[in-house]
Amino acid sequence: MSLPTIAFLTALPLEFEAVVAHLPTKKPKPISNRTYTLGKKNGYQIVVRQQYEPKNVAAAIETAWLIQHFQPTYLFFVGVAGGIKEVDLGEVVVARSARGYEDVKVKDGVVYPRQEVVYSSPSLVEQASELAPDRQPKTQVNVIASGNKLVSDKTWLEEIARYCSDAVAVEMEAIGFLGSIRQHEGIKGIMIRGISDLIVGKNAEKDKYWQPIAAKNAAAFAFAMVDKLPLPPSTIEQPAKSQGIFAVPKQIHEQILGQQHPDYATSLNNLAVLYQSQGKYEQALPLYQQSLIILKQVLGNQHPHTKIVAENYELCRAKITTKMKKWWQFWK
Repeated sequence: MSLPTIAFLTALPLEFEAVVAHLPTKKPKPISNRTYTLGKKNGYQIVVRQQYEPKNVAAAIETAWLIQHFQPTYLFFVGVAGGIKEVDLGEVVVARSARGYEDVKVKDGVVYPRQEVVYSSPSLVEQASELAPDRQPKTQVNVIASGNKLVSDKTWLEEIARYCSDAVAVEMEAIGFLGSIRQHEGIKGIMIRGISDLIVGKNAEKDKYWQPIAAKNAAAFAFAMVDKLPLPPSTIEQPAKSQGIFAVPKQIHEQILGQQHPDYATSLNNLAVLYQSQGKYEQALPLYQQSLIILKQVLGNQHPHTKIVAENYELCRAKITTKMKKWWQFWK
């Protein structure tokens, strides 16, 4: 049975190690002169890749390769960053958006900043915002600055603060990573960073101590998000006998928790996912609908889980519409 995929991208070896530490089992998979690390967690295939070098261009290329080879449902970039303001060492910043600070426009001899702004996927940002308040170390969802310079002195810090006044951290991959994802409809991505230095006073000794801690904290938050993700639809056909894998939890949740519990709604969604993957859209649609009604009542329309099931419901409706149109054209 093919599993839906979550892909992780990192820039540094210690970031890669922090991510794969969360996988119970892992194995290498070479594709096109690149090596990916594969594992499984919570019903997903997990794919991890350390890009061939830091910086935004490499991040854009590696993200495109991940999408081409694995078609992930979700993409996470996990790594370390320098803190600009309102953060401390070891804390975690989830990028709501990233601002490029290097692009400029020159007109009549005057240099004007031309910022590129990219965004993490809204449903993942909302899920991160829900998780962040209860996390230790402190975690916030905010704006980060992104460029190809390793910022380690006060002059550059002041320059970034001038062009990206709302950014709380700075790093080197968000523009490439998130910019590459936005070219692909239906794939969701988010950038998660641990603060390993505060720019001024950065040195190798402090980096050696704080970078592994910051990477570990960022990876822990990313997998806390993974633990909350419902199983999305898979476009790969699965054996009919696997229905029992999802039907049994549905029955257990119904008996123990009742029909108005969010976990029961998730079981309905997961069973609908299975039907949809087998092309049984008419059987899947009412399960999505029932799950959506429960989540709207219990969690509200704007909750990330509600939005994910709503997206699944609309996708299933679209499949049925397409199927009916083909049927109608055949019989006309």
